[in-house]
Amino acid sequence: MISYVNRKNITYYLHLRPTATGRVGYVMTRSSEGALDAIPPGMEIVENVNAQVSVRMRRKRIITEAEEMLVRKELETLALTHYRVQIKNRTIVIYEPHGTSEETTRRQNECSQADTLAMIALHRLRTVVGDDQVDEYLAQKRQEALARAQREESYDPVLQFTLSRSSDRTFTVERMGYSGMGGWRWVTTVSLQEAVKAYLPRLGKMSFFEM
Repeated sequence: MISYVNRKNITYYLHLRPTATGRVGYVMTRSSEGALDAIPPGMEIVENVNAQVSVRMRRKRIITEAEEMLVRKELETLALTHYRVQIKNRTIVIYEPHGTSEETTRRQNECSQADTLAMIALHRLRTVVGDDQVDEYLAQKRQEALARAQREESYDPVLQFTLSRSSDRTFTVERMGYSGMGGWRWVTTVSLQEAVKAYLPRLGKMSFFEM
């Protein structure tokens, strides 16, 4: 049977469901009973940034891999790896962890604080089992803590770049608004390179709200 395990370690199975119009539809559920043994041709299983799993028709890529990597690499360079990127047709959407930036920073620092306490507690063990084994243990615990935080985290969209002209690969920049009725607010239309350099550094800062 067709199954998929998301980042929260939950297994989903592919099922056939008739729609209200009598047509054939496909869904992913946590029940294995009656699951399909093969995925229909032309369809694919996808997982969004909040670990929701669905099945859809395979789409022709509009945003290039190079454009996606440009955004991801800049986030990495800015040490904003706790942000997430999702491609939606013509749009590159950037998500931030749910809650305030202070809360996010605190949660990230928990791993480092745990390491500090562990190093104090394990200091004497270094003379018994050796530095390599202790360092390996601490690295493993750090990865486990980060994995747990990632599985439990939820994300909200905050910034997006939408391809407006394919001829010169110009993108419209929009940020999420939080006053009034909220929703996406237009900022400018520039090249993706300009958008990445000008607006990704504002994520998590007061200058974001000045856009």
